[in-house]
Amino acid sequence: MIFQGKSVLIIEDQDFIRRVAILNLKRLGFKVLEANNGKTGFELAKSSNPNIIILDLMMPILDGFQALKLLKNEESTKKIPVIITSALTEKDKILKALEAGALDYLTKPYQIEILKRKIQTTFKKVESLEKSKKNESSPIFYKNGYLYIKSKHTIADKQLIITLINSILKFKETITNIIINSVGPNLNGICETPIIT
Repeated sequence: MIFQGKSVLIIEDQDFIRRVAILNLKRLGFKVLEANNGKTGFELAKSSNPNIIILDLMMPILDGFQALKLLKNEESTKKIPVIITSALTEKDKILKALEAGALDYLTKPYQIEILKRKIQTTFKKVESLEKSKKNESSPIFYKNGYLYIKSKHTIADKQLIITLINSILKFKETITNIIINSVGPNLNGICETPIIT
């Protein structure tokens, strides 16, 4: 079971679709939580903090767009990845959902194998974003052709120069710029210096 130990919240007002999805998600190893409207789903997301949410758009009480807005504005739920499922296939509806914070969109009716792939892709996106944020908090990281170096020393510091040379050698094939953020005794703040290589 590939999703063993992970929890999913399915927010879907159509009982049959929800029941079929729950059965199949359990077979994949998920602990499944359920809600039949956006309001209940939002409250359940806040209290249970699932690993992922599968959210229908057309629902009573609070529709999917309203629920998604609440989820992304709430501190405790804004980082939970959301996959939208809907019979709505219009491009503007899909774009609206993605722009509001959903990571993917799946049109109904859907096959469980497709949903499984969407969930796997969503988890990979989340993992990649977390890895990128973690890298950016480290003293040296590489991103999109830029080598970023953060230092408490001045650019003339010997250790910084050694670090810079080693880092350039490591990424020399793809570096287009180097950004050095250095704070030293002779500097009043952060000095950002782009260097074209």
